[in-house]
Amino acid sequence: MKKNDSYLKNSTGFTLLEVMIAMTIAGIVMTGIYQVYSRQMRINNTQSQVVDMQQNVRVGMYFMERDIRLAGLDPSGLADSGIDVASADTITISIDITGGEADGIDNDRDGTVDEAGEWFDRIPEQVTYALSNDANPQDGVNDALQGANTNPCHLMRNGQRLASNIDALNFVYLGIDDAVAGCEENCLLVNPTTAEELRNIRAVQITLIARAGETIPGFYIPFTDDNTYSNQPIAGNIILPVQNDEFRRVRLVSEVKCRNIGLM
Repeated sequence: MKKNDSYLKNSTGFTLLEVMIAMTIAGIVMTGIYQVYSRQMRINNTQSQVVDMQQNVRVGMYFMERDIRLAGLDPSGLADSGIDVASADTITISIDITGGEADGIDNDRDGTVDEAGEWFDRIPEQVTYALSNDANPQDGVNDALQGANTNPCHLMRNGQRLASNIDALNFVYLGIDDAVAGCEENCLLVNPTTAEELRNIRAVQITLIARAGETIPGFYIPFTDDNTYSNQPIAGNIILPVQNDEFRRVRLVSEVKCRNIGLM
């Protein structure tokens, strides 16, 4: 009996105070680990979001550059292709690049009808770029930024979505201005509408502004967009004023030479 009592008295263990201290230390360590993990997660989500936004806008710019560079492609000289609509928010170009292999006409006039590689058919194909959500006042800016309209806004190519979450699209036209003495091919053309004015276009400046798609609190690094976005010189106009919202945005600009216009 005495032996058992001695064994119980010599047993070791943790006191309540020791347990509480251990739990407190463990809680501090776990809190630190969670904070590091949470911040790393937000940084990773933000970086992925920015990369997706940049890739998205680059795809849209690539196709616009390619098509505008082809504007006026007219191997036969009979398709009357070129730039058909040249406004600040919309561009329509025409090219003759398909149909020649099955139209029953010797388009290249080499004595063989519908031969392989006879790609043009003297009938131009049109390509139009505009925003999907820019009905009022058609200023090249996402209508959802201006009121209760919450429809998503995309860059459209012939009515098909090419790039998502686009807030602004702007075109500036450079070329020959017959009304300005000494103007060669780099004058600012304001609202070219007549056939002669459209034929005088030699370059198109493109400004495209895209935004990241989500602003879910806790998933991304906090951000406020207080930037003003302008198009390029020579115009230098503000095309998207300060929004002061939580969206990250990127502006991509390019100047495309219309190599096929003004050759004839």
